[in-house]
Amino acid sequence: MGGKKVSVVKKFIGMRIKHLRKNSGMTQAELAERLDISSTHLGFIERGIKGASYELLEKISKSLNVEMRDIFSDYNLLDGRASLKREDENIDEIVLILKDFGAKEIQFVKDFLLNYRDTLSK
Repeated sequence: MGGKKVSVVKKFIGMRIKHLRKNSGMTQAELAERLDISSTHLGFIERGIKGASYELLEKISKSLNVEMRDIFSDYNLLDGRASLKREDENIDEIVLILKDFGAKEIQFVKDFLLNYRDTLSK
């Protein structure tokens, strides 16, 4: 990535789009064609290298037959209840995000998680 930092928000949204696309059984090329963008551009969005405009996010949600909020959500809605995605999927996504962080950022996230865990156990 040539030293450029990937925005955590772009990375998260990109991972959600990729996850939703795969769940729909669509290839990157198929979705890109529906969106009238190149599959390279969609790949950049899915990896968090490029952001997507609000209009493009609307087109993505319509093409994937999901609500716009599903792109921003970490939950799957089933029978009116929010259920967390499988634990290993969440861990995989966190690891992908952390790969773009430097040592200080990773230490900050680690400290935050340890403090949060301690708060929950009190």
